[in-house]
Amino acid sequence: MFETFMHPGAYRIDYFNGEAMGRPDAIALYVLGNLPEQAAYSNQAKRNLVAGLSLIQKEIGKQNLVAVYIDINTADNLARPAYQQMKWDIRLGVSHQIMVHDMSDLAIDSAVMDDLNTLYREVGGFKVITYHTGVCRCEVLDFDCYPWIDAERRAVYEPYHPCQ
Repeated sequence: MFETFMHPGAYRIDYFNGEAMGRPDAIALYVLGNLPEQAAYSNQAKRNLVAGLSLIQKEIGKQNLVAVYIDINTADNLARPAYQQMKWDIRLGVSHQIMVHDMSDLAIDSAVMDDLNTLYREVGGFKVITYHTGVCRCEVLDFDCYPWIDAERRAVYEPYHPCQ
């Protein structure tokens, strides 16, 4: 798996717990990392993967993890392969919860935001759970005002409780 972190444009998708797919408590982890010039690997992706898996095991339960998507790319690239597969899997109902380190890992500009907005409306919604604070938080998605891009209109965070 860690070889993926060594190549710009690389990606990896792994599926787990097929019996949990489609359940309300099923969750997928999306990891995005850049690969700086002269770096041997994407430290960002490695760190975010380990932190995300640790929180899933501690707070959500590894039995609910259905997929891990990893892109070594930039957030403004709509053609990220793992991102594209994640969207396809959301359409198929594999999971309606996506865990990311930070919302900017999914969308950092209006083109990608519009892409997510289209998916959100197409499937009737999905949860995005962030863990950049070290605690799982459910993002309140407001695609009309793009809250994670506009610092003046940040989304309201609510604690994520897997049992709710």
